[in-house]
Amino acid sequence: MEVVLASGTEQFTAEMFRTCNDGLFTRRKELQARIAGLRSRADTDEPDPATEAALRRAERELEEVTCEIMVANYGLVRRYVASFTSRSTEHSEDFESAGKVGLLSAISSYDPARGPFASWAFKPIQREVLRAVRDADHPNLNLGDFEKRPIILAALRAFQDEHGTEVAVDHAEIARRARVSEAQ
Repeated sequence: MEVVLASGTEQFTAEMFRTCNDGLFTRRKELQARIAGLRSRADTDEPDPATEAALRRAERELEEVTCEIMVANYGLVRRYVASFTSRSTEHSEDFESAGKVGLLSAISSYDPARGPFASWAFKPIQREVLRAVRDADHPNLNLGDFEKRPIILAALRAFQDEHGTEVAVDHAEIARRARVSEAQ
């Protein structure tokens, strides 16, 4: 999906973002209802080529709308992943892929009556990214420890800024700065 701003508009505002999402989710819901109707008609009647073609067309449109929603909301994934890949991009692609899985899960389960999509999508994105981070770094630690990872990385950066990158990392000092236990 290409986002085109009105002339004279310098940035995509939160209201424009919500309006765009609302329109896409309305279209998605309409397509889901149309697909359900076509499937029930195809199941009860004899196979009708016109109904089958309309069903395939509606399913393709649903995939396209879902893709548009993914593209429009991919910034939610990138923004969350950035907190885990501040200086290193070693695992960023893996984390972003996991975030996309979370985003797709959020799209599939979202109900517009429950509030803005960005708020709804945060938890599924977070869950999948944290799982990927845990699997990449320490497969035997729980997910709760990784919610503190951005704070720990910031403490590590501050330590390296003060002492240089050539000095051995003092894990006790990093833990003290981040206000976590050394095991975390």
